[in-house]
Amino acid sequence: MAPSVEREIVKYWASYGLKVHLVWHRGYASICSGDNVHRYIPEDIYYAHIEPALNRYELADAYADKNEYNRLFANVAGPVTLLRRMNGRFYDVNYKSLTANQASELVGNFHGDLIIKPSIDSGDGKNVCKLTIEDGHFKLGDEVTDLVRLTNSYGKDFLIQFVFKQHPAIAEFHPSSVNTIRFYTLRLDDEIKVISAVLRCGNMGRCFDNRGIPCGINSDGRLNDHATTKTFQKYDTHPVTGKAFRGFVVPGWHAACDFVKLLHQDLKYFDSVSWDITIDPDSNPCLMEMNLTFQEINFHQVNNGPLYGDLTDEVLSHVFRKNGRSK
Repeated sequence: MAPSVEREIVKYWASYGLKVHLVWHRGYASICSGDNVHRYIPEDIYYAHIEPALNRYELADAYADKNEYNRLFANVAGPVTLLRRMNGRFYDVNYKSLTANQASELVGNFHGDLIIKPSIDSGDGKNVCKLTIEDGHFKLGDEVTDLVRLTNSYGKDFLIQFVFKQHPAIAEFHPSSVNTIRFYTLRLDDEIKVISAVLRCGNMGRCFDNRGIPCGINSDGRLNDHATTKTFQKYDTHPVTGKAFRGFVVPGWHAACDFVKLLHQDLKYFDSVSWDITIDPDSNPCLMEMNLTFQEINFHQVNNGPLYGDLTDEVLSHVFRKNGRSK
């Protein structure tokens, strides 16, 4: 990156009262063409200043509990829950209280594969696992287990869900995982906008899409020509299946955009939200997860350019007014 460009970046961020560390922009400049490199949002500035100004962190954990999604977003499609554990107590899908024996029987009567995950703090796919039930016996991976041992491992807050069936065209990228669209939406001047979206495909046979292969999505629902990881590795095709990214159009794209904007309207305390949405076989959008803190902006930026694009000045002016600063 030329010294004149670096001086311009330093000057730009200084106008908001911030000292910028150029390591972020040097990385982005390696994949960015044009004169907009100053608009990239450094990760340290985003997490220290921007996200806390947009979102009420002290309320985030309660809203992010996946066991509350069915009450927070009534009648919204998503994975169907078989069993809930909330604050150390068991409940069925309709929040009816169950004893431990009833909960074990409910799960044991199922035959086949389920998904178990923490209901709070399951970011980056942490402890999201396949749970297999055969003739009343529980297996977590290759390990025989039971509900007592699962409770000891997963603690007071988790849920067990049926495996979600996704759109077959999206499944082609990596069939063993539910491949999701990560949307970043922003409330700005009382209007909710879709700022960026990437398709996140699983990799290496894992059952979740985190740490997989992200590919940017254009405003018309068409994928970029190649996927780019957060470490700047580029793929024209998925490394496991060979499925090409170029030319693929996300099924139900416009409905998915409307879906996340509608969901965001119910979150009055959070002006930026990251949504994990999948598409069912009928091209309908379904909610998998929402993220209100530490929203992983880099796979948006390496695939789609500066996070806020042409809105960067407007967003930063809004944020730093809220922080008591002015440009």
